Amino acid sequence: MKKPDCDAKLKQLNTRPLGSWKEASPVSDITIRNQTELKHYEAVLNGEVVAFAEYRPLEGAVMFAHTEVNESIEGKGIGSALIRQALDETRAAGKWVIPMCPFVVGFIQRHPEYVEAVNPQHRRIFGI
Repeated sequence: MKKPDCDAKLKQLNTRPLGSWKEASPVSDITIRNQTELKHYEAVLNGEVVAFAEYRPLEGAVMFAHTEVNESIEGKGIGSALIRQALDETRAAGKWVIPMCPFVVGFIQRHPEYVEAVNPQHRRIFGI
């Protein structure tokens, strides 16, 4: 069951009009930022949040709990760009990644260069 704030974010994300998103080259035109007060990374395209990845900071690790991408632009690489930056920043901070979100698990499975970001004792749990 999703948390109420996540449901509200998802509803807002998926009901926004496309506007110029169709004309934009999403991956090259996005800005990804870590909203630490909201505990999520977000991808912004043309001034609108089009994707987010929620996380929970822990001692020595960051748990990635949930990722959403506006359904009208799924498959454009925005979710992957979002997770790539989040994982890169987590590794740069010297913290382990705990990929509770299936999208993050799938990303790591498709990009073996990120496997070492997951604690070796936890990799089997996530099928990594």
